[in-house]
Amino acid sequence: MEYTCNSKLISIAFFSLLFIASSFGQANQTFHANNESRKLKRIRAYLNKINKPAVKSIKSPDGDIIDCVLFHQQPAFDHPLLKGKKSLVNTTLLPKAHNNSNHEFKSFQEWRKSGETCPEGTVAIRRTTEQDILRAGSVRKFRREVIRYQSDGDDLEWALAFLDGGKYKGAAADVNVWAPRVSDNQEFSTAQIYVGAATNDQDANSLQAGSAISVWGQLAKTLQLLDGYVHSSPSVAIGARITTPSTYGGVQHDGYYEIRQDMDKERWVLRFLSTSNEIGYWPMSLFTHLNKGPATMLEFGGSVRNKKTNGVHTGTQMGSGHFAEEGFGKAAHISNIKMADDSNFGVPYSAGLLQTSAKSSNCYNVKFTANDKSWGSYIYYGGPGKNDNCP
Repeated sequence: MEYTCNSKLISIAFFSLLFIASSFGQANQTFHANNESRKLKRIRAYLNKINKPAVKSIKSPDGDIIDCVLFHQQPAFDHPLLKGKKSLVNTTLLPKAHNNSNHEFKSFQEWRKSGETCPEGTVAIRRTTEQDILRAGSVRKFRREVIRYQSDGDDLEWALAFLDGGKYKGAAADVNVWAPRVSDNQEFSTAQIYVGAATNDQDANSLQAGSAISVWGQLAKTLQLLDGYVHSSPSVAIGARITTPSTYGGVQHDGYYEIRQDMDKERWVLRFLSTSNEIGYWPMSLFTHLNKGPATMLEFGGSVRNKKTNGVHTGTQMGSGHFAEEGFGKAAHISNIKMADDSNFGVPYSAGLLQTSAKSSNCYNVKFTANDKSWGSYIYYGGPGKNDNCP
């Protein structure tokens, strides 16, 4: 589609290529073979850079390879701001692998089904493959897709609850897990918590945790490579597939996510599935606003990249693909929404402080409830994207 304006030029070039091929078929085949060979060499050089030597590798039932990489050799320490820096954890105190009888951890990710986990002193990282790069088209496009995921833009749509203008030391929530349909290979659908600070749109700092669904690859893995996130868990692999998403009208699955400021060690800590399970951190040295001070914005909800292919709204789903009004088991939810201030998590706040926002409420929407006895403060959110009211 991006070449429409040059269609005449492209037609001429294509005709010429056919003519040359008919006269010099063998030479043309050699030309293409050399091009493919150079492309594969670039891909393999990139993979050799980001896939670090593994102490042990585990084959997941879904075909993924989980590499057990020594903590200090993980890709995060290739980041320019972290290269040569001392880690913010004592490697002798890294989390031990969770016992195989721990059903919560064993069942949440596909690679843990066999009961295997990574040895102590290593971290679990999903291996990036040639297929991941080829699905994107090239190394450049692969990296560009990750940058597009991390950044805001006119084509980003959301349905979420947010807190703005305070001083926040962290955020936590139980995030309902779904497998939304993604319509275009340049799009994605996320469910996440967000911690951020900025003086304007151009210099925002943000931390995000949750799940991301895309057509072409595992976004979460490459985010780890680019943003300086330091992984510390031998039992949870960033980018690995979740075993059982929720089903419409059926069993629901949630994952606990927490991002919390740790001023003593100058980092932002990520916890997953339980308040005691630290799986990684972001050093404060990576940031301009989150380097010493608190966050000023918290968000809880979903987002979708809408490329408007053929000029119509995407059919990429958010959450379950159903609107908030459908409620439990049908719409996606995020429950037990909490913030941290100087006191601790769970500071009471009124419904008036937590606001909601949906960019295109006919495509994706959100409904908020405060202080429920079982779920605390929570939202239902999501939608199908393109429909009769969302052209």
